[in-house]
Amino acid sequence: MRCKLLWFIHHVKNSDSIHMLKSVEWSPYDKIATTLIAYTDASTVGMGIWFPGECAGFQCFLPVDGPKDLIFFYEALTVYSAFCLGAGYGCDWIAVYLDNTNTVDMFSPFQAKPTYNPILMSSVDFNINNSIATKVYYVPGKQNIVADHLSRFQNAKALQLALKLQFRSFQPPQDVMGAFKK
Repeated sequence: MRCKLLWFIHHVKNSDSIHMLKSVEWSPYDKIATTLIAYTDASTVGMGIWFPGECAGFQCFLPVDGPKDLIFFYEALTVYSAFCLGAGYGCDWIAVYLDNTNTVDMFSPFQAKPTYNPILMSSVDFNINNSIATKVYYVPGKQNIVADHLSRFQNAKALQLALKLQFRSFQPPQDVMGAFKK
């Protein structure tokens, strides 16, 4: 608890108070900045991220040293991974769509159970350090099929839906994995 409180105090002291307003007051459809759209999904096999505008599909197997039977953890980790990968595309905003309402609810008010706080804290650090605003939205599963196929390594099926899709592997950010290795 002390570590989290010190983290919060550090950010409040160093904040210019603009980040919070900037991150709330935007929509992926605004024309005043570049928005990168991502779709994410996690399965019992792996994690998948699809950037449709970039024709890029990222996938990785679930870490062997990660938590077992916590799909919610991997859904959240995949969203955070999309933020980190998306920064390489030179955007102002990243909008992530996924079919897990618990994860959307976690990122909306930035409130989660203590187990997931490392992901949220790292996401806030990402927003501040990269000056990229992020939002997470719910999309029905039938609209998240490409990311679903990527998370299951069903590349032929993903390619049928996104003809120019280029597959890439990724490794999730390790800063949030440390909490589970202890």
